[in-house]
This record gives sequence, structure tokens and C-alpha cells, in this order.
Amino acid sequence: MNFKRIAIAILAAGSLFLGNASMASDSSTPPPPGPKDLTWSQLADLQKISSTTPGLNGLRSSFGSCTIDTGYIYFRASGNIYDNGAVGLKPLVRCTTVMPFVSLSTTLYKKVWWGLQFQTGPVTTTGSNVMQIQTKNIEQPCMSRRATTVFFAIVTSTGTFPNGATSSNSSYQENSLDCQTF
Repeated sequence: MNFKRIAIAILAAGSLFLGNASMASDSSTPPPPGPKDLTWSQLADLQKISSTTPGLNGLRSSFGSCTIDTGYIYFRASGNIYDNGAVGLKPLVRCTTVMPFVSLSTTLYKKVWWGLQFQTGPVTTTGSNVMQIQTKNIEQPCMSRRATTVFFAIVTSTGTFPNGATSSNSSYQENSLDCQTF
């Protein structure tokens, strides 16, 4: 009888320590990484080569600079066309000089145990002879609002400055929202 009580106490303590992970069923376990997903080691490699930082980052040249502003991941007002809404973000690149060319590419992921699972993207916006560009059509519908998901967006910008110099950099944003996706 004491053995049963001890086993139940251990299971209860484990579920308190591990949370829902100890109670996860096969249906809630994400599939293994696919071709558009990023494992934690792949994300670490990307961060090493692209100077990926949260929120703001920039493109630089002796002729000017541009700032990448990821914006926040949020519930989109236009997502009300879906039963459970949709999440998105509106990244922006703002430059100190008119750029002959600038691009902005955004991919939205969700965090899972093995890394980042692809959700949507890349959504790309380009501009010529502009000082800023913004992407406004990044959207991921929610299947349910009963579970919290940590979303992770990687925003990459490339630009050509008036002196012909090119630069590229990335920034990221993450946010937890009550939006369960596939």
C-alpha cells in the first residue's frame, strides 16, 4: 500500500515539476524537424553568421544606415475572419538615406522541444529608391486559443547603399500568445 502512495506522490511531483510535458500525448507531440524547420543547433549557427539579435538591428555603410524593427508578434485585427483569430507581425526597415534597393524577408516559427517549427513565410517585401519598407501581410491562423504558443520570427534585410555597398543583417522577435497552431 505504501508503494502505491509513493508512486502516486512521485508522479504528482513529476507533473508539477515538468508541467504538461509529462502528460503529453502523441497527438500533442510535434513531428520531427522538416526541411523548413530549424533545430537549436541550426539556429545557433544562424545567429553566429548573421548577428541575429532581438527586436532591432541594422544595415551599415559609410554612406548611411538602416534599422530593422521586427515589431511585436500580436493578434491581428484582420484575423477575425478565422474562428480562433490569427497572429502576425509588421516588420519595418527604416534607412537614413534613399536606398537604390532594400529587401525584407520574414519567416514565422513556433518553439517546440527540438527547435523552431516552420509556420509561414518567407514573406518578402522589396523596394527601390525608398527610405523604408514594411511587410504587413504576415499571418498565421490559430486552430484554438486554449494553448499558449511561443512564436519566433526571423526578419532578414538586405540593402544596396547609394555608394554601391551592400549589407545584410537579421533580427528576431519572440512572443507567447494563446494561439495553438498545427
